[in-house]
Amino acid sequence: VNTKKNNIEILIKKELRILKINLLSFIKAMSIGFLLRDASSILFFDNVELYIINLKNKSGVNDHIYNRISLIVGKNGVVIRSLEKANNVKSRIVSTKMYILGTYRNFLSLKNKLFKILGVK
Repeated sequence: VNTKKNNIEILIKKELRILKINLLSFIKAMSIGFLLRDASSILFFDNVELYIINLKNKSGVNDHIYNRISLIVGKNGVVIRSLEKANNVKSRIVSTKMYILGTYRNFLSLKNKLFKILGVK
């Protein structure tokens, strides 16, 4: 623990760089709000990663951001839960970003379904 910089430092040998990347992804997943059993899958499985989808427009205008989020979540979270179960992923929406925990193949199928819901090509 580095008290001068107010952060936690993880020192690892060169041979363990992959573990460092997985550990940083695990810490990021825990800080976003994923459950421990979901976030720990990053450490135990090689193909599980944390993906990020930015929900903002490319132009930077946020006039319809809440409309997009409400389309993704649905009434009482029905849409997002059905997408999670169908694609075998876990997701969290924090401000204007959507964080997805799963394999790359499952992430791509979820991304395609999200773009169909939002009407994006």
